Amino acid sequence: RAVTPVTREQLMEQGHTPAQANARLVRQHQEEVLNAHFHRWILFFSLIVCVATPAMVCLLIWLIIANLEHMSVACDVPLQMWVRVVFCIVFFNSTVNRPTPTGSCVQRVICRWSRDPADPQPMPLRVWAYNVSIIAFTLAWNCTGLHWVAIDGQSDGRATMPEPPLPACQEVAPSLYTAVKVYASFNLALTLFMYINMFGFAQLLRVALRRGLLRTNNAAPKGSLDKNTQAISFGDLNTAEDHTCSICLEEFDVDHTIVKTRACNHVFHKQCLKGWLQVNRTCPLCRQDLAKSPSAWE
Repeated sequence: RAVTPVTREQLMEQGHTPAQANARLVRQHQEEVLNAHFHRWILFFSLIVCVATPAMVCLLIWLIIANLEHMSVACDVPLQMWVRVVFCIVFFNSTVNRPTPTGSCVQRVICRWSRDPADPQPMPLRVWAYNVSIIAFTLAWNCTGLHWVAIDGQSDGRATMPEPPLPACQEVAPSLYTAVKVYASFNLALTLFMYINMFGFAQLLRVALRRGLLRTNNAAPKGSLDKNTQAISFGDLNTAEDHTCSICLEEFDVDHTIVKTRACNHVFHKQCLKGWLQVNRTCPLCRQDLAKSPSAWE
């Protein structure tokens, strides 16, 4: 569904500072550019999610049935305990850790952080550490399940067990053994795929865009940056409004070259705008065409 782009005037009326409004406009424009030029991958990712979600639900139901069927069966690896922890993870992620536009309940209450969709600031280190710990635990627990399945029935897996040794799970609880093996394998692969694409791939595209590693058919012609911008010194900035680059969200300083567009007088880091123009020919803020000849602005 198409979303009407928000304007700078609307953001200012909502109480945003000029820097916050600029950052929001650039993020909005950036998402539109990435979505337009990488829509095939986005559609592929969405298709995988649509297929994998009901499959995961079916596997979870199978795991529940198999666990109930063999709940009282004792075997040489603690598969029942593994299943109970999986149920706790699923319940936790579907309730208090369920993502919302402002962040999960745990992020708001425990980490004391709430995402502001109107102000795309990086999340604090504590929130990032929390998210990574949840992902790491989920991956580690799936690997633990696969490890227990792999050593089931082996003498090494029963070396620390009391005598007489317990029977192998695949012999006394074959359906539970198979359900754990399939669920852990599928969940491990899906978790890696989801998080690499949701966070790693999206962030990789943004970094590549800023560093000029991407190029599309809508890129500005070579030489547009030098023809349609002028370098300015740090002292010439209007620090009340132009203290941060709206593309990278970092503050301007004397160590990085700053340029101003001739068409609309917006300022950016030269390197950031160079990367942007290799993907899109319009100004990140006001969307004026920066590929026109300088005489067009006179």
